[in-house]
Amino acid sequence: LRLAAPDSNARQALWDRYLPGLFRAPTLDLDAAIAKYALTPGKIERVANTAVQMAMERGDGSLVDSPTLDRAVREHVHPRLSSLARLVEARATWSDLILSEEHLILLRTLVQHYRHRRLVHETWGIGRNTRNQGVCALMSGPPGTGKTLAANVIASELGMELFQVDLSSVASKYIGETEKSLALIFEEAEATGALILFDEADSLFAKRTEVKSSVDRYANLEVNYLLQKMEDYSGICILTTNFEKSIDDAFK
Repeated sequence: LRLAAPDSNARQALWDRYLPGLFRAPTLDLDAAIAKYALTPGKIERVANTAVQMAMERGDGSLVDSPTLDRAVREHVHPRLSSLARLVEARATWSDLILSEEHLILLRTLVQHYRHRRLVHETWGIGRNTRNQGVCALMSGPPGTGKTLAANVIASELGMELFQVDLSSVASKYIGETEKSLALIFEEAEATGALILFDEADSLFAKRTEVKSSVDRYANLEVNYLLQKMEDYSGICILTTNFEKSIDDAFK
């Protein structure tokens, strides 16, 4: 019997039960955690208990804040992505990025969009019934312009783990295997609140072509599948490319 993961309202009730206000620091952004981590009820209980224990072990009577909660989540949630993606340490800050003010505003807006999406979609009811409530971004430009670094800054700012997809492990010559790998990546990243980075994305997100052979048909099938997954994905996903013109228009 496959049970659906609890929605954000159910997760709110579970967090209120297992991590009541008595244990919360004023700086704890619980709304962000609810939006970021699609945890099951059992994991929410275990994470809440661990977070309280971590706060008590600090010895200064501190309550559970956002960094403590993030650490507790990582104690219990281990994404099964090691064979398909590389965990990148997200330590970069805004001061590491040398960009125009216009581009910095766009990146900061992306962060705020993701951070407050639950407030906008559910509390305010704007776009509540839309399929895609996640955040996807395409960064293009020559090598060395800071595309991957920008993804690192976003992950660091949001307190998320950054997984860089290994395209050589995802792409397979066997029919259906690429789709299976992509399904696992999106499923695990959404459940654990990780940021997915598709570096050199033009190799997977290439333009569809007219079907003249079975090779074309299956290549188009992979792109169609990716479009579906991106449409349904509620997490955050960043694509980078040096060849923007080769990206299928539907992704843009």
